[in-house]
Amino acid sequence: DSSGVWENTEALLGIDGLIVYPGAELPLIEALDLGSPGCISATANLNAAGIAEVIRTYQGGDRDKAVQLHEKVKKFRLTMQDYSPTQAQKRLLAGWIDKRWANVRPPFLAMPEAEGQALAERLKAEVGFEGPRS
Repeated sequence: DSSGVWENTEALLGIDGLIVYPGAELPLIEALDLGSPGCISATANLNAAGIAEVIRTYQGGDRDKAVQLHEKVKKFRLTMQDYSPTQAQKRLLAGWIDKRWANVRPPFLAMPEAEGQALAERLKAEVGFEGPRS
C-alpha cells in the first residue's frame, strides 16, 4: 500500500488473507503488529540491512528491541526524504561504490557531488550510517 495514509494501510491489513506491505518503513512496527510481513520502501535500496534487522528481531519475538532498532531506520528515512530520492541515493552510491552511479536519465539532474558528500556526512553523524554495508 503506497497511499501513505496509515488508516488505509491499517484497513487493508484487516482484510483476512490479504498480504499487505506498507510503502514506507515509518509504520513498520505497527504493520508487523497487524500481520504484515515487512514493507516496500525506496530507501531499502540503501538501508535494506537495517530494515531487515528490525523485521528479523520482531519476528524473533523481541518487539522491544525491534522498536529500538526501528528508531534508527526511521531516522534514516526522515533524513533521506529531505532530498530527491533517486538522485540522492544514486549520488550516495557514487561516493561509496563507483562514480558512475551518479548518472541519471532525463528529466532528472544529478545531485551535485558536494551535496551528496554533505548528505553522506549527515547520515554518518546523525544516523551512524556509513554506506550500504554498515
